Amino acid sequence: MSEQTRSDQRDETERAATAEDTDGGGAEMTHPAWCSPAHCTAPARRPARGISVARTEMGAAHRSSPVPVPRGSVVLHMNLLAVAAAEELSAGLSQVADAPWECETFVDLYAGGTALLSIPEETGRLLLGELAALLDGAADRSGR
Repeated sequence: MSEQTRSDQRDETERAATAEDTDGGGAEMTHPAWCSPAHCTAPARRPARGISVARTEMGAAHRSSPVPVPRGSVVLHMNLLAVAAAEELSAGLSQVADAPWECETFVDLYAGGTALLSIPEETGRLLLGELAALLDGAADRSGR
């Protein structure tokens, strides 16, 4: 195959991908079971494979309903107090929705609409498991 033929094929593939992108792109969007329609900003369709993510609507995400964090139940570092002092604290799940591939789920902590912390789901599960084991061990030693 000549270099010109390969170049023509690449051009045709890019034209087709661009047309597919403007026509709605890839597969219909599927939402995780935890995704809340009231909080989700995912597009109706995933971008087509081969489409640059930079050409899609950046920031679209599946989002769960926020879970309120009781105000007296957390102690914030003084650097976070300036951001979070007057805001409602909440936790939730999120997953990037504007990539042509399935993305990782995150556990997020918010102050109002500002994300203070985002932890990959797998890391969050590991941390919670290890912390639960520490709490169980402490309870066993104290006779609770």
